[in-house]
Amino acid sequence: MSSLTLRLAAWNATANPTHTRVTAVTAYRDGVACGHADGTIWLYDLALPTDTQGGSKFELYPKCLLSAHQSPIALIKLAETSAPTPEGREGTLISVSEDGDVIVWSTTDGRCMSRVRSPLQNIRPTSLCLQTVDYQSAAEDLLFVAGEGSVVYVLSYPSLELVYEWQQSHSEWVTAQAVRKRKDHFRSELLTCTTDGVVRIWSYDEFGLAQQDVFSRAT
Repeated sequence: MSSLTLRLAAWNATANPTHTRVTAVTAYRDGVACGHADGTIWLYDLALPTDTQGGSKFELYPKCLLSAHQSPIALIKLAETSAPTPEGREGTLISVSEDGDVIVWSTTDGRCMSRVRSPLQNIRPTSLCLQTVDYQSAAEDLLFVAGEGSVVYVLSYPSLELVYEWQQSHSEWVTAQAVRKRKDHFRSELLTCTTDGVVRIWSYDEFGLAQQDVFSRAT
């Protein structure tokens, strides 16, 4: 017997959705996204209504409920992806839950675009960053996910296929990371910070991540 799985988006909710603890938050152009301890994510629109006394104040209105995670939301990040729209890009939200699930959502209509169970099972995620590859290239962007360990997992974005598992030489857990393009545009750099306060810069070729030993200490 076959099974059918549907992703639901609840629009224009009127009840107060914040009955559970907020575990992750990020802001976008028109509002705020909040991840909760029950695994749900709420998107809020930011509005500036005028009150009867002639004053004004910012207010958040629940817009969309994203429900697919089975454990608390650990990390969320806003991004974009190519889409058949006049602008050519579609807003997305990347979420990572404590059980290692990574999901890409559309911030336009709340649909689940892609989902994968990352190797971060039973390892609490600690950091998430995205590198945009050259728009003129057919290669996908790169998503870096790290947890309470010394391994950084590199996923393609938005398909979320595992590209590379990088075993670092750090002796402590990675707590934060960031990526940047070098000025010469020939290689990129990954900055990592660990619980002992050590910050390192690693150089790599984003088009060669399928090869071994592509990371090296940048000088």
